[in-house]
Amino acid sequence: ALLSFTCLLRGDSLDVDLRGSSRSSSDAFFFQLVVTFSVPLIWPILLTFFSFMLLSYKRRAMAKDIEMLQKFLARCDKESPELKEHFSQEFRHKRLLGIWRWFYDANDTRWQVTSVFLQDMVALIIVCLFFIHGMVTSGMLQGIYCEGYNNRQGSQAETIEQIRLLSEQPEVWCEVGDHAFFNLLAWIGFVIWSLGIPAVAWRLLYIKASAKELTNVTTKTKFGFLYNGYEPSFWYWEIVIYVRKVLTTFFTNFRMTNDVKGTMSFYMLIALVFLVFHLRTEPFDNRANKLLDKTEFRSLLVWTFSILFMQMILV
Repeated sequence: ALLSFTCLLRGDSLDVDLRGSSRSSSDAFFFQLVVTFSVPLIWPILLTFFSFMLLSYKRRAMAKDIEMLQKFLARCDKESPELKEHFSQEFRHKRLLGIWRWFYDANDTRWQVTSVFLQDMVALIIVCLFFIHGMVTSGMLQGIYCEGYNNRQGSQAETIEQIRLLSEQPEVWCEVGDHAFFNLLAWIGFVIWSLGIPAVAWRLLYIKASAKELTNVTTKTKFGFLYNGYEPSFWYWEIVIYVRKVLTTFFTNFRMTNDVKGTMSFYMLIALVFLVFHLRTEPFDNRANKLLDKTEFRSLLVWTFSILFMQMILV
């Protein structure tokens, strides 16, 4: 939806709105940058809102069933508090779509109900942030990378002035005018979202691993997306993969050399380094005769030979 909306705003020429005023392509690009910066904030909020609406609808539809369960627990409480606690815990673990707990005790406060719902949202928000991570990283880097051009002045082109223009939007002069603010915004977004999301995820997993809580059901429910499928000693490997993605996206947007073959060499270096890392560690668990390790190895091998093949074509 974001890409479609920004494509509507941007164009090769000036767009004219219904009131007859013009909107330049650079303005649309800056708007896209702001929206991209806001996506990691907006998406979790919208996801939480729609999840709350869905859960509320489900609870209203099951109101009679919930009331019957609560009455059953009340009768159990009179006969045996231990029995009531047993059934209460069983009912509390029932989840809608395996995500949201929909049963609450009649004595639960609104704060307790809200706290349970927000805890259930942690896993969804983590998946959401990692899903949009690549798009946000690319968007932030597009607002930063500039290229130098020779600007010839005078009728005989006697004076040559070196100017820097935004690579994604060449009519924008870098770090002057409007771009000074948006360049700062892009750098902040890159640090907070592109580097910050994997860093915070690593820190949370490190705390859980240090406390030996990675096998805890609650921890798996919240953070299992980040380490399920890996060997216990390689709980951090999903973060390593996202570091690889950030490096690849960085070199895609920040061409360290104008020579395409030179850029491909950087890709080759990244591919080889992570291929060696994988061969030395084999971080995935050993289910199905190391199927996951073999699949990742073949994927990295295809990536490496694809880059090598491209370099041979460009020679």
